[in-house]
Amino acid sequence: MPGPITTYLTCRRARGLDTFIGDPGKIGAGHGPAYLKLLISKLRAAGTPALGIDPHPDNERAIKVYAKLGFKADCEVESEWGRALLMSLRWARQPTL
Repeated sequence: MPGPITTYLTCRRARGLDTFIGDPGKIGAGHGPAYLKLLISKLRAAGTPALGIDPHPDNERAIKVYAKLGFKADCEVESEWGRALLMSLRWARQPTL
């Protein structure tokens, strides 16, 4: 089972995601992509305009999963917690009727 996920509100109702699988034995079993797809779907349906996630630049497995889910690499940054690759997922606004 995937570990906890945290979403935090950023500017203009966009959300940042912090997540981890938890048990290292569960990595590679498809749990992460499955629950991220579900989370993304729920956040999009709730009107969230964009999502951000910031894996370590050396975490190729996570970056590949996020890219398959539609996240695009924006830039690499250095923070008090170390290096991070900022990635974002944006979708076109849904027309209001």
